Amino acid sequence: MSLQTVVSLLPPLAKTPTKFTLSGFAEGTLLLINVIGASIPPCISSCPNQKEAISWGVGAPCIARYADRLIFGVLELEPTDAGYNTGDVPSAVNLTQFDLVWESLMDSVVKKASMGSSTLKYATGEADAATFLKIYALMQCTPDLSQENCDLCLRQSAIYYQGCCHGKQGGYVQKPNCLFRWDLYPFYVANASTSATAPSLSPPLSPASPSPPSSTNTTITKEDGGISSQTITVIVVPIVIFIVAVAIIAVALLLKRRKKTRQQDVNNNDSSKEYSLQFVFDVVRVATDNFSDVNKLGQGGFGSVYKGKLHNGQDIAVKRLSQNSGQGEQEFKNEVQLIAKLEHRNLAWKNWNAGTALEIIDPILRDGSRSEMMRCIQLGLLCIQENIAYRPTMGSVVLRLSSFSISLPVPSRPAYLNMHSTSESGTESGSYIYESDQSKCKTSEVSVNEASFSEFYPR
Repeated sequence: MSLQTVVSLLPPLAKTPTKFTLSGFAEGTLLLINVIGASIPPCISSCPNQKEAISWGVGAPCIARYADRLIFGVLELEPTDAGYNTGDVPSAVNLTQFDLVWESLMDSVVKKASMGSSTLKYATGEADAATFLKIYALMQCTPDLSQENCDLCLRQSAIYYQGCCHGKQGGYVQKPNCLFRWDLYPFYVANASTSATAPSLSPPLSPASPSPPSSTNTTITKEDGGISSQTITVIVVPIVIFIVAVAIIAVALLLKRRKKTRQQDVNNNDSSKEYSLQFVFDVVRVATDNFSDVNKLGQGGFGSVYKGKLHNGQDIAVKRLSQNSGQGEQEFKNEVQLIAKLEHRNLAWKNWNAGTALEIIDPILRDGSRSEMMRCIQLGLLCIQENIAYRPTMGSVVLRLSSFSISLPVPSRPAYLNMHSTSESGTESGSYIYESDQSKCKTSEVSVNEASFSEFYPR
């Protein structure tokens, strides 16, 4: 078939050569008249009287195209025709390793084809994906394209295929200026001058025993010679994970060390406090007048409690364990240390003013409602106010404990115990006198040692 015959096949509007541009190529050649001539009639029959048409041919890769405008040297990425083999990549093949080989082969073939001459931009290539499994690829651009545009057209074709047909065992993508095809069997005649160098990757994996790819031996380079983002990720991610792990371990060790140091400080303080609370037995015996019954404050299940006075005038209370006491040495020390912390006779009032009232609550009980605890402490302080008239009645206390809608007043200063022992002879007697806001006097019995008192009349 001659070129004149091919031109005669164009639609009527293209009879004048100056109106239309005819472009085409077949596998490995600038213009293969017979192939292009066979491709034009289907275009005319499908698109009669059209000013522009394109045909990618049937069988051998080719492009036949005509238009009533300039199309030489102009890159056009649409329209796109694509297809794929319905079979999938064999399941015995490691798909991650397969993708690495595939991408590297496509990159090599793209470079080889785009670096062709002004009469031929065509390349083929093959690479081992696994034992007894090869990838074959063919790429071609219209020779009128520049190297840069041919490279771009072919790379866009490969990206298009990955988006539509990834995982299949073959396929093709065709655009107005380029075409690309790959498969797992040879479908072209290899030529040493147009064959791309096979990519050098880690040894192929056997289909019978696939294993994860060794990422440390694989480096994928971009067309400009730089390292790809995939390689950077493989390098950077383990480093970041290592640094984060080291930081977490360091923080954990630091917190553990601080906790241990704090606990040692607490133990040292407790030991020093325990030591400061120890007295020589003779000093205690003298202070209580040899545990005289006159100084006896009370009797408990573990022993008797005596009041005493040290040589410096400080009043003390001494608990002496009885022989029949069930309380051991450790329990006794714990009780002494707890009592030693109560350094103020109005401890609750002191913490209330400091805003630390919850400090008097046992730590085991602090998991409950803080508002309920504060309300109970406030009610307790209201019940021990110095002015009796300000103290709430029991009925009022019960009501306020059962209803949280009733607001509580701010407690005033608590009362101190002021004893006034009187008798006609001016000596100590068994009564005391106090005066209330109602200007009434009452007389009640008090204990001999003035340590406690009882009132027999309700308020």
